[in-house]
Amino acid sequence: MTARGGNVQAPHEPATAGETGSVSSSVSWVRRLQDRDNTNRAIMGLLFFIAVVLTFYLVQSASPILIPITFSWLLSTLLYPVVQFAQRCKVPAVMTAGFVVALSVGGFVLLLLLVMGPAAQWISELPATLQQLRQQLYSVEGALSELREVTREVSELADLDDEEVEAIAVQIEETNVLRGFITENLVSVLSSMAIIVFLTFFLLASGNRMLRAMTRLGPSLAARRRIVCTVRRIRGGVAHYLATISVINVSLGVIVTLTMHVLGVPNPLLWGLVAGVLNFAPYIGPAVTLAILSLVGISSFDNLATASMVPLAFFVLTVLEGQLVTPMVVGRRLAMSPATVFISVVIWGWLWGVAGALMAVPIVASLKIIFANIPSLESLARPRE
Repeated sequence: MTARGGNVQAPHEPATAGETGSVSSSVSWVRRLQDRDNTNRAIMGLLFFIAVVLTFYLVQSASPILIPITFSWLLSTLLYPVVQFAQRCKVPAVMTAGFVVALSVGGFVLLLLLVMGPAAQWISELPATLQQLRQQLYSVEGALSELREVTREVSELADLDDEEVEAIAVQIEETNVLRGFITENLVSVLSSMAIIVFLTFFLLASGNRMLRAMTRLGPSLAARRRIVCTVRRIRGGVAHYLATISVINVSLGVIVTLTMHVLGVPNPLLWGLVAGVLNFAPYIGPAVTLAILSLVGISSFDNLATASMVPLAFFVLTVLEGQLVTPMVVGRRLAMSPATVFISVVIWGWLWGVAGALMAVPIVASLKIIFANIPSLESLARPRE
């Protein structure tokens, strides 16, 4: 076909064999690069998974030594402002550390002596409490035939002449179990306590020696100043958070103690201590405390309505603390999502048991403060909208 101007428009010519070969080779080369990249990603993902599994295994297997070390670090960070204030007043760090550690150990021992007797008595009476709970549930659900049958069996057992002998036998068995548990774990508990006491003293008594040693890592004077400022911000932030959470949980324990005293619950100091300590493990700790106080109310009062006031009062207090007081006092900067808190408590509880569940949130919050003060890791600590 002839176009205007006499120019002839050539038809579209198919690509030659050489051009087709070059295009196909380019495509295959790109595909090989993509396959190699996918393979590298798969290898890196597998290596990361293996590293995580090995880390969990090492952390769990080394728990007898890592638990007291971690607790000592948290405790020394919490108490370090006292040593720092004493140093400003020209008091040696060694003297202040010894006084603070001795006062802490004395207070812990005194509190343990006050609650050990009531705790052992409540544990020994726990089977009778559970039986009383079972009977009350049977009376409420008496319309069901199976529960009525079990209720009749319980009443028939109650009419036996040797009821007191069986009750004494059960109490002796529970006492032996408790005593055996204490005996089996006495050595490990004492060794962990010794590590905590001495390591906390050494960390407090060292003062700024570790900080001065870390400044040697800086290649220049400006780098050393940045290290000092970063370490001080981290230590101050962690100490402030731990002090805030400790004051909140201690206040909750005191309020629970007073509430249990007003309600007429025996040994209110024990239940206040349980509520304050277990509150370090959000969600799981208060749930366990609620279950314990439900049993306490049932064993303390014959009326089910009065007994239900004990867990109900604690439920109101812990909701106010968790939804109002803690978010307002801690602030948005250190706020963590409920999913993060719950997962951290579950993971650390799985790794280290009860101690891990209690230290989970302080550990995660401390890591968040550390990340926030390191420029390369700051994005990990930034709150998500």
